[in-house]
Amino acid sequence: MKTRLTTLTWRGSASVDPRFSAAMLPWSIADIRNHESYVTLSVGVEDGVLAAYNTDFELQFEHKLRYILGYCRVIVKQEKGKKNADFLMPKATSTRPQPITIGNDNVAEIFGPEFGLVYLLKNPHDPLLHIHFYECEKYEQVGCVSFLLKAIELGKCEPSRH
Repeated sequence: MKTRLTTLTWRGSASVDPRFSAAMLPWSIADIRNHESYVTLSVGVEDGVLAAYNTDFELQFEHKLRYILGYCRVIVKQEKGKKNADFLMPKATSTRPQPITIGNDNVAEIFGPEFGLVYLLKNPHDPLLHIHFYECEKYEQVGCVSFLLKAIELGKCEPSRH
């Protein structure tokens, strides 16, 4: 599956222990945001690879979809015209943490101060997991983020050519 490129702000990544759980996600993302670094990238999915390009269309990095263990959409929960200051997991009916993986049509979501995309990457040559976090500049980009998430899911289901 091939997607059109979507412009997102890459806020960075963080390395986490392999015992990472969904309950740790808000703190990991907040830590990434505290570094105050960002790069505008164009992100797309093609042939089982998520690729990110800079404004000069130079490849910055590629991540094979089969190594993406989980992902979710970051949404803004507005209360009385205010945005969230922190990242929060949506409250579930039970006390169990919500998974950060995606089902057939059900994209996991967390609440945050900006819209965006988060995924958990496992490089087979590295014992740690890596969280990558992107923010959207505009609300309209949320639809593109959802499409990227769907492409990731479909790409993981397609036979690998690599």
